[in-house]
Amino acid sequence: MLYLNGSDELARLQVAHKLAGQPFGVEDLDPSEQHDLVRVDVADREARDCVTADGLAAVGLPASYPRDHAGDLVGHERCQPLGADARDDGLAGVLCRSAAGRGRHDHELALFDSAIDAVTQGERLPFDRWYWGARS
Repeated sequence: MLYLNGSDELARLQVAHKLAGQPFGVEDLDPSEQHDLVRVDVADREARDCVTADGLAAVGLPASYPRDHAGDLVGHERCQPLGADARDDGLAGVLCRSAAGRGRHDHELALFDSAIDAVTQGERLPFDRWYWGARS
């Protein structure tokens, strides 16, 4: 799987999300350890829709996804079989709302290795430039 954030801002939120609960923060990361942001272009491919109300209903996820009706995050144990189904259906990946995001417009694309030819690598930005540079 190749996991892609839909925006630079979502990539920043993803860093904070991944570090939540750790005894260190973003400011403790060593910029020389390749926490680069790589911009990519993705050619049009069909992905499972886990963004729209219709798409979520079709796979049995709540309209509040990535949270359930009680406000808890929907777990990987629920989502991974949906990804396997999408792969088995010959789709390129899964487009979904991000648990790290702030709203329903923060999307991630989980792209299967079989669709990696859809990705063209673009500019590579060092961590201190893409993460901190955008905040100054």
